[in-house]
Amino acid sequence: MMENQYQAYQPPPGAGAGLIKCIWRVREYAPLKEKETILPKGNVEIIFNYSTRVRYLNPSFNQDLELPTVFINGINTKPLHLIKHGGHEFIGIQLSSIGLRSLLNVPVRDFNDCVVSATEVYPELLELAEKLYVASSFSDQVAFILDWFQRSLSCGVENYALSRAQCLMKLARNPQLANTVRAQCARVGLSRRQLSRFSNEWFGMSTESFFGYQKYLEALDRLHQSGKSLTEIGLESGYYDQSHFIRQFKFYTGLTPKQYRNASKQRQAGHIFP
Repeated sequence: MMENQYQAYQPPPGAGAGLIKCIWRVREYAPLKEKETILPKGNVEIIFNYSTRVRYLNPSFNQDLELPTVFINGINTKPLHLIKHGGHEFIGIQLSSIGLRSLLNVPVRDFNDCVVSATEVYPELLELAEKLYVASSFSDQVAFILDWFQRSLSCGVENYALSRAQCLMKLARNPQLANTVRAQCARVGLSRRQLSRFSNEWFGMSTESFFGYQKYLEALDRLHQSGKSLTEIGLESGYYDQSHFIRQFKFYTGLTPKQYRNASKQRQAGHIFP
């Protein structure tokens, strides 16, 4: 059984304009080789890896590699697996998709369903990795990360573009505010074609796919937190019937909602341990 020590910092409301969701650190020891399954969780993460060898497997996209020292894991739409053995330490910066776009000023879709070494896109992260490694406490590590993030935010991202992305994020979480493409275009001031291009750049997928993905994430969270029935969770998450809920949930996870609920009675939503 894997021993685990987890710490997390969540910025106060309004800090970072919602770009950073969380900064976390996990230290763990797996005396035997174990596989952790991670379901799509809607996050983009910059992860610092101070571990013995950890294998990353993404069978849906034929990926099998050893995790680099610093890497970016984009939005996942299919499950991935980590094969661990021995001692591990990870420090993660959990971003919204608009946080990554604001930071790197590159299309989010370039990072979907893959692990990208930081040296390929943002070599400065190696310097930050060294500072985090020698920091004396988790609070010091958080302070280093927040300082780096504020200094690194891309000056090439216009305020109006960020405001549009935040507006679309709000609409995706509250689809009753604009439940047609025409209404969504009107709310953000873009044509249908412009909206599609904008969504791919900021969210890594089309507007329709992004709204559906947010619905799945709502259901994932409710399954982990709520004691309600699967029928209630499906309806409250915006699915029009149970078969629609099951079909869409299985598309992203490979599991039915019932299978996930039975398998995930552990530490974190979206993680399945042996």
